[in-house]
Amino acid sequence: MIYSRKGLTLLEILISLIILSLVALLISQTYSFISRSVGKEYIVIPEKAKTLMKLRYLINSIFPYVVKDRNSFFFYFKGNKEKLSFVSLYDFKNSTSSKRPFLYEIYQKNNRVYLRQVAIFPNRYVDPVTLRISKLGKEDVLPLPFSRISFAYYTEKSFWKERIVGKIPYAVRIRAVFLSSEKEKVENIMIIKARNDDKIKLTKFLYLSRFD
Repeated sequence: MIYSRKGLTLLEILISLIILSLVALLISQTYSFISRSVGKEYIVIPEKAKTLMKLRYLINSIFPYVVKDRNSFFFYFKGNKEKLSFVSLYDFKNSTSSKRPFLYEIYQKNNRVYLRQVAIFPNRYVDPVTLRISKLGKEDVLPLPFSRISFAYYTEKSFWKERIVGKIPYAVRIRAVFLSSEKEKVENIMIIKARNDDKIKLTKFLYLSRFD
């Protein structure tokens, strides 16, 4: 007579419990490790740090908008110690890259720092002396979380300048001053490399002004 086997033996149950215990221990250790890692690495970025990071993307994406003055051409870029104006392909307001260029101005007013963002299009008239672009579209003025900001520009002659016009620098140094959570004044210094390498290959992307 043949009997059908039902259920598990005591040995099989013990082996199953041991395996389940090991799996549970492994899952517990993995979860604990991930929790510690997340706690250390993925900290919420403060508003000031996030804004500085966006400024880095913004200046890294400088667009070589060309201005024509008779037979000479130069890049749209105008900056001094307290104000900076340039064209970029980074959409600061939406934190994304863009296929269309934007005109940006970073300036100070009443102990606050502001960023002006205006969408521009091909063949806008640009005054080659003041680098002022006419017929601009809708603009956005965004407050930045700094009480003061200053700029310096690294040129091809290997020294820092406080003023540069018509030529994209090799790098821009930003000094941003703001108040910490403890109401202490904090100064953050950041050096950003501008997009100025290999300008010959970039010429096919350039827009010219209607200045003849």
